[in-house]
Amino acid sequence: MQHTSSCPSDFIFSVRKALPEIVFVLHIDFDEAEKQRSKFFKGERARFNHYYKFDKRISISNLGSELDAVLDLCQIDLSWRLSTASLDKLRAEVVELEKLSKAADSQSIGDKFQAANSIIKRVENVISRLPLPPKLEVEPNSIFVSFRFEEVEYFDGIKKLLSERGLTVITGERSNSSIGVAIIERIRKSQCFLSLMTRHSRKDDGRYTTSPWLLEEKGAAIALGKPIILMVEEEVDDVGGLQGDWQRIHFKPKGFINAALQAAEQAASYTGIGAL
Repeated sequence: MQHTSSCPSDFIFSVRKALPEIVFVLHIDFDEAEKQRSKFFKGERARFNHYYKFDKRISISNLGSELDAVLDLCQIDLSWRLSTASLDKLRAEVVELEKLSKAADSQSIGDKFQAANSIIKRVENVISRLPLPPKLEVEPNSIFVSFRFEEVEYFDGIKKLLSERGLTVITGERSNSSIGVAIIERIRKSQCFLSLMTRHSRKDDGRYTTSPWLLEEKGAAIALGKPIILMVEEEVDDVGGLQGDWQRIHFKPKGFINAALQAAEQAASYTGIGAL
């Protein structure tokens, strides 16, 4: 949609004021927005904190899943925002714009009518597909496993043990420096969360931090209220803040199988399957 506003945020807020049912998605660079947070979210733009966002840095390989996740959120948002009455109101406003356009023979009003009519058609298309399938409902007996992709052998081992207990294993694809909407929604769909916190960076004292990715995914699991299991490799002592009542299992490389068995039993307990 074309607009003549000097600032994109002015355009967004003017549309939201006229048509509060419209859902906007911000196509931004997440890192740049965070670096300039004091400016980007200043004043009225603080509302952007609550808008859906789509990261410009998403790779082509992950573009589809990330876009699907964002659109699912928008459609679910619309499913409760838009009622038959509100859609009728939008149609009435478009009719009035059309009358004004013909009476005043105004190009600007005509442009607004065309834009509004286009919005109505898109909204009707969304409404026609409601009710939405429960894509974001928690999947029974499922577990999200967070791990460093360099540790695929560890993952393969724990996945086999979890599958043997009847658990569906869910993972995430990563494409940039922060977790995307698609990964967060996969964590949301999972019944519980398991993180393989292996060594990432050596610290000055000789101990290790784990991957920032794992800390972000754990943070998402905390925010979503998921039961959490941490498998922490020997000498990893930075597993993030907000320590909670989590099952924490420490292991050495040679003792991984025993630790994995314990984690699988705990996961089965969290999901209600029970131990073997």
